[in-house]
Amino acid sequence: MNQVLRIVCFVAAGLIGLPLLAVISVAGASRFADGPLVELLPGGPLVSGEWVTEEPADWGFVADESIIELESDGRSRKVYILTIDGAAYIPASLGFPPFKNWHERALEDPAAVVRIGGKRYARNLVKIDDTELEARLGQQSLEKYGGVPDGGAGAWFFRLDRPPGETQDGAFSDPANERIDDTVNVEAGVGGQGQHRSLVPRADGGSR
Repeated sequence: MNQVLRIVCFVAAGLIGLPLLAVISVAGASRFADGPLVELLPGGPLVSGEWVTEEPADWGFVADESIIELESDGRSRKVYILTIDGAAYIPASLGFPPFKNWHERALEDPAAVVRIGGKRYARNLVKIDDTELEARLGQQSLEKYGGVPDGGAGAWFFRLDRPPGETQDGAFSDPANERIDDTVNVEAGVGGQGQHRSLVPRADGGSR
């Protein structure tokens, strides 16, 4: 009887442990990948794709995009994309997935990159506090995606603005820029105290 119980426990542990190990392995691999490997797990910085340095006159071209990739705070994730009056917006559910906080950290550090159709755009995340605009975005999200998976917790919306200092043609008003390889994520305590990787591309394809 004891031997049978041990066998049952061993099989049960295997059935539980193997899927858990697989999830942990995928999560670890995704952390260093060029973008998220699966929808619900964050990926690493977006390091591939052509930099688009000329500001789009109208973001209506993203209307047919269902999912895009967003990098902020050194990590990337798959997100919805909305567009109203020529501007692009990203919804952030406040209830799903649990434990996420990128939307809160975006209030302190709004620098971001989006990758759409294999091309990267440097952006600044600006939270929308206009209730009328929030209602329009919520309606569009409902029509396009059936709503946001918020579990009743609500959602924030961020406008994808041009980065500070960038002009309409993609140049920068601040000429004092040091090039940082955009394939390297230099965070606080790694490669220098308090350094971080800039998300703003330069015209030569690097970033500042």
